[in-house]
Amino acid sequence: MPPSFTGDRTSSYNGYFRFRIRNDDNYRGRPHVKPASSTFRLFPQILLIGNHRIELEHIPMEVYEDGKYKVRLHESSWRNRVTSQIALTRKQMMVALQNVQAAYIRATYNDMTRGDSISISELSLDVAVPEGGSETGVESPLAIGVEQCETCHDGYESLRLDNAMPQC
Repeated sequence: MPPSFTGDRTSSYNGYFRFRIRNDDNYRGRPHVKPASSTFRLFPQILLIGNHRIELEHIPMEVYEDGKYKVRLHESSWRNRVTSQIALTRKQMMVALQNVQAAYIRATYNDMTRGDSISISELSLDVAVPEGGSETGVESPLAIGVEQCETCHDGYESLRLDNAMPQC
């Protein structure tokens, strides 16, 4: 992942991670081969590693014809790789997002013996910024679930996500 996708990503909580995958069957000369639906949900589509110990995985719900995926960075869309039977908590998600080391996207879904070529493009990650803090000058939509903390000690300021206690 580019360096801009790693580090403290808590401001991306409840936003979206977007990307496009493309598989071309070079053996048969067929472009844009969609993943086989029978094997699509068998393995995670994304593995996110955060805070040197937390491995989160996202299992896709459906195959998109255009290969464009939009994955919400919310505990309801992910599971802990080690304890996948237990629901992921908001706290676990936030701890993982405090220091993201890597995110791996699975782009190969079909039989690789036939000579597919695979590409990943259109990578983006939502990031909340303070109001008026856009570097591009373009007005952005409001980040849902993020508010400015007003109860920090003098000299500190922080974002509070949903109704969590502020981390000043």
